[in-house]
Amino acid sequence: MKQEIIPPKYDFMFKRIFGDRGNTRALVDFLKAVLDLPDEEYKALIFVDPNLYPRYWGGKRFVLDLKLETHSGKVIDIEIQLSDTYEMKERIVAYESRMISDQLGEGETYRVLTKAITILIVDFTLIENADDYHQKFMIRNESASVILSNIFEIHTIELTKIPSAEDGNILWRWLKLLKATREEELDMLQQHYPDLQEPIVRIKELSADELMREERLAYEKARRDEAARLYYATHNGEARGRVEGRAEGKAEVARAMLKAGMPISQVAELSGLAVEEIEALKEQRHQ
Repeated sequence: MKQEIIPPKYDFMFKRIFGDRGNTRALVDFLKAVLDLPDEEYKALIFVDPNLYPRYWGGKRFVLDLKLETHSGKVIDIEIQLSDTYEMKERIVAYESRMISDQLGEGETYRVLTKAITILIVDFTLIENADDYHQKFMIRNESASVILSNIFEIHTIELTKIPSAEDGNILWRWLKLLKATREEELDMLQQHYPDLQEPIVRIKELSADELMREERLAYEKARRDEAARLYYATHNGEARGRVEGRAEGKAEVARAMLKAGMPISQVAELSGLAVEEIEALKEQRHQ
């Protein structure tokens, strides 16, 4: 009998699969499918403290999912995010910027800076009007494509845009692995892609572990509670907006509903705004 698996895209599962300090083979293979780095960079892959501490009182502290250093000292952050948040683009740029600035010690010159790479995996549409599920962003001249500096590099991967049929990209099979929700899907991938054998076995082992199943229940409950909180907040905000009769209140409600992942038709019904207005607000969130 086929057992139910814990989805590999859950962040706590992702860390167990790719964050094993004793066996980095799956992590290295995944990174090679995403990044264009020489193989020698993975000879001494090191896991480092995922905390980005503030440098002044009251500053923002970030906690990364997986933070690594390559053989030459390049810094890599891997983030996985399942729920859409309107500030995700700004958030990931902040992570990337801090990974660069944190390399500087007091009195050091900027020449010590090395490349910082952020890989952001999301299960929603992050980049509007673009079909590619993997995109690479650097600091470059918009018209001439001249790179100002190569120390800044962000990769976005959108699981929602992965084609159902194989597209010839090695990354495709890894993303299909992350999207898997049933053991049958793992078996099919294992049959066609022997290089996925090790992480698939690991996923099945973790899915059969009682403590991991309990962690899954807690994780899913936390997500449901957050969705309920947002839903309650939007309904209260919608009520206040109607009572006050202010367009600003309705727009605020609509933005919260869109953030919670509600369909445009339902947002329009509950907020009292026209579908065209909701679509305009949705577009503003992704600019």
